[in-house]
Amino acid sequence: MSTYKTYVDRFAKSKSLKRDTSSDSKLTTDKEAYTQFLEIQLERISQAILQLDSFNDKIQGICTQVNTNEEKLNNSNKLLKLLQSFADAQVILSFGSS
Repeated sequence: MSTYKTYVDRFAKSKSLKRDTSSDSKLTTDKEAYTQFLEIQLERISQAILQLDSFNDKIQGICTQVNTNEEKLNNSNKLLKLLQSFADAQVILSFGSS
């Protein structure tokens, strides 16, 4: 029930805050200000896209590293199994020759 109360409190708080409409009306009446506003928004979106591309490259690099490490781990497991079977064969041969 506390989650519900928190949500209700946030909703009531957001409704109680009045939005400053003077800047909105200035943007719609002043073409220069509106153009500048749009340019700023475009710049923010461009920066977000560049950052997203950077994150995408990093994630792909991490995936490549994970795949490489997974292959190494699988090869190490195969080697360990071969060594274990070799050791078992040596034990059997040493008991068989005594």
